[in-house]
Amino acid sequence: ELVEAEPEVIARHSELAGKAQKASTYYERAGRRAIDRSAHTEAAAQLQRGLDLVATLDEGPDRRHQELSLLNALGTVLLAARGYANREVELCHERARLLCREIGDSAQLFQSLSGLFLFYVTRGDLEPASELAAEIHRLAERLGGNYYPQWAHLFRGMPLHYRGRWRPALDHFEAAIALYDGSWQLPDGLFVETDPGLACR
Repeated sequence: ELVEAEPEVIARHSELAGKAQKASTYYERAGRRAIDRSAHTEAAAQLQRGLDLVATLDEGPDRRHQELSLLNALGTVLLAARGYANREVELCHERARLLCREIGDSAQLFQSLSGLFLFYVTRGDLEPASELAAEIHRLAERLGGNYYPQWAHLFRGMPLHYRGRWRPALDHFEAAIALYDGSWQLPDGLFVETDPGLACR
């Protein structure tokens, strides 16, 4: 079916018909399909076009939810396509963090905070990275399950490791590994390309 195989075609037709909300939804689908093929440059273009169209919509909950979904997908793409320390990564995830707090979406907040953490830790800005890791850890405890705490412990350990605090860093890494059972499932609404169990090692 065309909708599944080529959502970018539906997106373009919807855009030309002046249906911005529908078009942005299909540009997001197209972007996520491109990510599945590791076509990050194409994905970034599709997701950015979706964001451009969302900006033309009337302010309201639907617009904020759609923008947030596009931003978190784009943030993941930019990490891969432009590098973790690229300023666009920070801007994208910072905007997503703001929207998460307006909406009250904790799972998406975990995603945006993680993107910001990776930006700062890659740049060697260990103080804001440590603060974000602590915030992520508190959020992970509220969200529960195994997936979120795995990442939280990994993120807590990284700045400690880079500061030469080997013992507390190792404690967090071992805690993360202990939570991993080899069959992790991606929570709804999140888009992460890395297996946390492998990252912990």
